Amino acid sequence: MRNNENANDSASTESAMLEFSEKINPDYDILCLLQATSPLTLAKDINNGLNKIAQESFESALSVVKTHRFTWNADGTPTELRCIQQAQTTGF
Repeated sequence: MRNNENANDSASTESAMLEFSEKINPDYDILCLLQATSPLTLAKDINNGLNKIAQESFESALSVVKTHRFTWNADGTPTELRCIQQAQTTGF
Protein backbone atom coordinates (compact mmCIF):
# COMPACT_ATOMS: atom_id res chain seq x y z
CA MET A 1 0.00 0.00 0.00
CA ARG A 2 1.30 3.40 -0.95
CA ASN A 3 1.39 6.24 1.53
CA ASN A 4 -0.68 9.38 0.93
CA GLU A 5 2.26 11.20 -0.70
CA ASN A 6 2.53 8.52 -3.39
CA ALA A 7 -1.14 7.61 -3.76
CA ASN A 8 -2.18 10.53 -5.95
CA ASP A 9 -2.07 11.63 -9.57
CA SER A 10 0.96 13.87 -9.11
CA ALA A 11 3.24 11.33 -7.38
CA SER A 12 6.40 10.58 -9.32
CA THR A 13 7.39 7.10 -10.38
CA GLU A 14 10.69 7.58 -8.57
CA SER A 15 9.02 8.38 -5.24
CA ALA A 16 6.80 5.30 -5.53
CA MET A 17 9.85 3.15 -6.35
CA LEU A 18 11.75 4.51 -3.35
CA GLU A 19 8.79 3.84 -1.07
CA PHE A 20 8.46 0.29 -2.43
CA SER A 21 12.17 -0.30 -1.96
CA GLU A 22 12.00 0.85 1.67
CA LYS A 23 9.03 -1.42 2.43
CA ILE A 24 10.59 -4.62 1.09
CA ASN A 25 13.88 -6.16 2.06
CA PRO A 26 16.17 -3.77 0.15
CA ASP A 27 18.91 -6.39 -0.18
CA TYR A 28 18.80 -6.62 -3.97
CA ASP A 29 21.22 -5.86 -6.76
CA ILE A 30 18.81 -4.68 -9.45
CA LEU A 31 15.41 -3.00 -9.25
CA CYS A 32 13.44 -3.27 -12.49
CA LEU A 33 10.47 -1.05 -13.34
CA LEU A 34 8.11 -1.98 -16.16
CA GLN A 35 5.81 0.88 -17.05
CA ALA A 36 2.15 0.07 -17.69
CA THR A 37 2.43 2.39 -20.68
CA SER A 38 4.80 -0.08 -22.37
CA PRO A 39 2.71 -3.26 -22.63
CA LEU A 40 4.46 -4.52 -25.77
CA THR A 41 7.94 -4.70 -24.23
CA LEU A 42 9.34 -8.15 -24.98
CA ALA A 43 10.84 -10.41 -22.32
CA LYS A 44 14.02 -10.74 -24.40
CA ASP A 45 14.47 -6.96 -24.38
CA ILE A 46 14.00 -6.80 -20.61
CA ASN A 47 16.50 -9.64 -20.14
CA ASN A 48 18.99 -8.00 -22.50
CA GLY A 49 18.79 -4.78 -20.49
CA LEU A 50 19.23 -6.65 -17.21
CA ASN A 51 22.21 -8.50 -18.67
CA LYS A 52 23.86 -5.19 -19.63
CA ILE A 53 23.59 -4.13 -16.00
CA ALA A 54 24.61 -7.45 -14.43
CA GLN A 55 27.31 -8.62 -16.83
CA GLU A 56 28.65 -5.46 -18.45
CA SER A 57 28.58 -3.14 -15.40
CA PHE A 58 26.06 -0.69 -16.87
CA GLU A 59 24.55 1.51 -14.14
CA SER A 60 21.10 1.54 -15.69
CA ALA A 61 19.10 0.61 -18.77
CA LEU A 62 16.17 2.34 -20.41
CA SER A 63 14.09 1.24 -23.35
CA VAL A 64 12.68 3.87 -25.67
CA VAL A 65 10.77 4.03 -28.92
CA LYS A 66 11.05 6.53 -31.72
CA THR A 67 7.81 8.46 -31.98
CA HIS A 68 6.33 11.14 -34.16
CA ARG A 69 3.56 12.22 -31.82
CA PHE A 70 2.51 15.82 -31.77
CA THR A 71 2.33 17.86 -28.58
CA TRP A 72 0.98 21.35 -28.14
CA ASN A 73 1.69 24.39 -25.97
CA ALA A 74 -1.05 25.90 -23.78
CA ASP A 75 -1.77 28.43 -26.54
CA GLY A 76 -2.52 25.66 -29.06
CA THR A 77 0.70 25.93 -31.07
CA PRO A 78 2.84 22.84 -31.71
CA THR A 79 5.82 22.36 -29.42
CA GLU A 80 9.31 22.09 -30.82
CA LEU A 81 10.60 18.59 -30.22
CA ARG A 82 14.34 18.19 -29.87
CA CYS A 83 16.40 15.04 -29.86
CA ILE A 84 18.49 14.39 -26.77
CA GLN A 85 21.92 12.98 -27.42
CA GLN A 86 23.06 10.42 -24.89
CA ALA A 87 26.67 10.05 -23.85
CA GLN A 88 26.37 6.34 -24.56
CA THR A 89 23.60 4.35 -26.16
CA THR A 90 23.60 0.66 -26.82
CA GLY A 91 21.03 -1.33 -28.70
CA PHE A 92 19.73 -4.46 -27.06
